[in-house]
Amino acid sequence: MFLRRCIRKKNGKPHSYWALVESYRTARGSRQRLVAYVGELRQSARLPAGLYRSGGDRRRDAAGL
Repeated sequence: MFLRRCIRKKNGKPHSYWALVESYRTARGSRQRLVAYVGELRQSARLPAGLYRSGGDRRRDAAGL
């Protein structure tokens, strides 16, 4: 299991939220399923950038966040 950071834009402003994701295997290959929606974190509750990197979130690197 890992935390996935999801980013979407609302009214042109980017918002990020977190989801707990589980990896599992099927006959068609690896899949990921949403276990729990964690939601948006306040700025004061966020971790430093290097602590939450899971390797599975390519959009964060593309967005420069």
